[in-house]
Amino acid sequence: DSSTSRGLGDVYKRQDLKANILSQTGRLLTDLRLYEEAIPYIEESIRLGEDAEDTVNMVYDIQLLGGTYFRDKKYPSAEHCFNKALSLSPNLPESFKAKSHMYLAAIKYETGDMDSALNLIRGIPESVEPIVRNNAMAYASKIYLQKDLLDSAYVYAYELIHSRDQINKETGYQTLLSPKLRKHLSLIHI
Repeated sequence: DSSTSRGLGDVYKRQDLKANILSQTGRLLTDLRLYEEAIPYIEESIRLGEDAEDTVNMVYDIQLLGGTYFRDKKYPSAEHCFNKALSLSPNLPESFKAKSHMYLAAIKYETGDMDSALNLIRGIPESVEPIVRNNAMAYASKIYLQKDLLDSAYVYAYELIHSRDQINKETGYQTLLSPKLRKHLSLIHI
């Protein structure tokens, strides 16, 4: 019956609209640094995606939830979300996967697991979308500096300070002016 299928279509459209509104509300609250308030909205959007078997939007929401946990310094929860997003995203663009790997590297950096951070960050700044590239370069410069890979730290820090995007320029300068890198640079220029 066409009226039944049309009625179901309307229900799915409303659920999809509701999930989008919840997700955007969660994103807005995250941007406002209201993490505890954002989490229930994002979780509800994920639940609606699961109910509708909409894995594409759901995966993006899981990544958003991971980013919210990360900003709130809830690293185990964030790591779980990014790993889950990666497991559900084999057919999504490489830039999506690279963003999840960037966050996993950042988690490892923040928790002091520099070997894992280094393994995760390799090649990521070149693989993410331009909008998050400076974030990836900032973590790359900090991780490489910590691991004494000073040439790579320098390259990413230099790119950060010469970027038109103001995000993370401070990190670039901090890396370039760090005692470890300044000593390395003075040895090169002698």
